[in-house]
Amino acid sequence: MSDVAVFCQYCDDIRLEVGNKVSLMGLYAGEALLPQIPAVLPKLCALVACKAPIDKPFRSLAVAASSRARGIIGTTEIPAGQLESIHEAISARNVLGESWRFYVVNVQLVMSPFPVDEEDILSITVTADGETIDGGRLALRRAAHPVREDGGVENAQP
Repeated sequence: MSDVAVFCQYCDDIRLEVGNKVSLMGLYAGEALLPQIPAVLPKLCALVACKAPIDKPFRSLAVAASSRARGIIGTTEIPAGQLESIHEAISARNVLGESWRFYVVNVQLVMSPFPVDEEDILSITVTADGETIDGGRLALRRAAHPVREDGGVENAQP
């Protein structure tokens, strides 16, 4: 079993805030319920967190987004030099006398616009040092009841 762990959070937007903080807007919990399909989302984002032991740094790291209907949507690869720099910076940190045992490389994927032609499943796959890891999925489905502009649901009662 690998020491690498991957977590993916899908959302409408990723923003860098003052103080080097990241804010995720419009988080999805496993599925995006759309009022109608086909549809075009102005933006769909994925924050992919890739965790590894500090003593086993990433030598290569790539992230791919794909869907059942569309195949590969996009890929990104973190350059080896950037991976080394991230690892060196984390390794040098010491917090209250404790050194880090693990470190995380966050990869942001922004897909804009994001067309949805049919109900589908979006998947994130991470390839870390030659190992392929499932990063999580998002179901893209039509809502059972139309969603109003204010976020309420039409005819929600049986």
